[in-house]
Amino acid sequence: MKKLIFSLFLFLSFSSLAYAQWTTGTDISNTNTGKVNIGTTTSTQAKLLVYTTGNYAGIFRGSTGGAVGVGSLSGVPFLQAATNEAATAPAILSLNPAGGNVGIGTTSPDVTLAVNGVIKTILGTNFQSQNVVSIIPLGYSGITGANNWAIRGVYQYGNGVGNNANGGDLDIIKSLNGNTVLGTKSDGTALGNVLIGQTTQYNSAYLLDVNGSMRAKAITVNTTGADFVFEPSYKLNTLAELQDYIIRNHHLPEIPSAKEMQTKGIDLGQNQVKLLQKVEELTLYLIDKDKQVNAEIEISNEQQKQIEEQTATNIRLSEQLKVQTQKIYSQEKRLKKLEQQLKLLINKEKK
Repeated sequence: MKKLIFSLFLFLSFSSLAYAQWTTGTDISNTNTGKVNIGTTTSTQAKLLVYTTGNYAGIFRGSTGGAVGVGSLSGVPFLQAATNEAATAPAILSLNPAGGNVGIGTTSPDVTLAVNGVIKTILGTNFQSQNVVSIIPLGYSGITGANNWAIRGVYQYGNGVGNNANGGDLDIIKSLNGNTVLGTKSDGTALGNVLIGQTTQYNSAYLLDVNGSMRAKAITVNTTGADFVFEPSYKLNTLAELQDYIIRNHHLPEIPSAKEMQTKGIDLGQNQVKLLQKVEELTLYLIDKDKQVNAEIEISNEQQKQIEEQTATNIRLSEQLKVQTQKIYSQEKRLKKLEQQLKLLINKEKK
């Protein structure tokens, strides 16, 4: 009997050592290749299986607060981090791999990813407080209740990123008091150029450089205008001088040639001023020509008046000549009659 009891003791001891090793103190460890099941005896592929009829299969909590729970809700698995292990604790992180939504800082995410707070992406391993891009709030916009916001990121400084503001200071885009603002510095200092469709510039003097076509319903350019053309001191070329310039250069004075426009482009503001200058010069030419035409018309009218007066005089003289002619004709008839009578008297005397 003693041998049987001793044999059974050895069997149970070796069996326990074959499946697990229980250490002393507060720690429990399993050093073999077996599995640990809690709440079930069913063997699975997992090394640790926790089974429960509630929502949470396991909750991990630190001594200073905060808890992470895993489980399933209505058959859908989830991972949730909260401030404590209570079911009503606000969720800090909620993950649902079955196609649900993820919430950070909110317990009720209504989209795939809902974040209650600032979103920041660290772009590199150096200067991690400067090399970032964030979506940040900028305070409320008046009484509308809308919150101003900006996408703010790191900006390249010539004297090093380390001298950049923490969190970056380039507002790539922001909504501010009803306006959409592109490319501004949060500290108000000078901003570099904006390139679209290219990474380098032929001429760095342009704040906005677009490699391609642009379309807009309206573009406003501040210019100086061309009122100087109407100043009395402005020298306007004669039409003969203008014709000579065009023959020699094949474009108007002070207007870039087609070749220059193709290679250097044109300044819209300056070009509008030059075009307006040419329109105003053309207006002066037209005014001058109108004066010449009006003067010629006046001369022509005066000459026509003189012609009409002369024609009237000629008609009068013609009438007078006609009357005089009739008188002369009548006198000639009388003279001829007198000559006949005289001849009769002479003949009569001779007899």
